[in-house]
Amino acid sequence: MLFKRVIFSGVMIISISQTIQANPLDEKNNVEVYQKCNPGVVNITATTLARDFFFEIIPQKGLGSGAIIRSDG
Repeated sequence: MLFKRVIFSGVMIISISQTIQANPLDEKNNVEVYQKCNPGVVNITATTLARDFFFEIIPQKGLGSGAIIRSDG
């Protein structure tokens, strides 16, 4: 582990980092899962209308992801 101490504007910040070595078998498994599931992953965007404190209409946007579970949707 590597400890790093930094003084920033009078505040001491201590960070801890650790080097992690990737296992080639884990990477292969991740690639296989990605290739199998990639066609069913979808991007979701939504826009809703809300009123603020002064009753003005303001659009609010949201983003997300999802997955298609069955071929018929």
